Amino acid sequence: MSARSATMSTLAAGDVFHAGLALALAEGKAHAAAMRFAAAAAALKCTRFGGIAETPTQAAVEALLGGHARYCDGRSRRKLA
Repeated sequence: MSARSATMSTLAAGDVFHAGLALALAEGKAHAAAMRFAAAAAALKCTRFGGIAETPTQAAVEALLGGHARYCDGRSRRKLA
């Protein structure tokens, strides 16, 4: 899967990546799927200006991933950080 995004700010992108990775692994996703989820979360964060207040929700990351069931299960709507 490949995605491009218009970068507005990289502030907190690393934090969001780590939070997304931790969340995906805690939910039992495979390592490759967890990395995809984390990368998508960080990419989505970079399209927004600001810090923690602009952290994407899990639902937004899942939507960016296109609803691929093997990567996302859609159970949660909580923020990643």
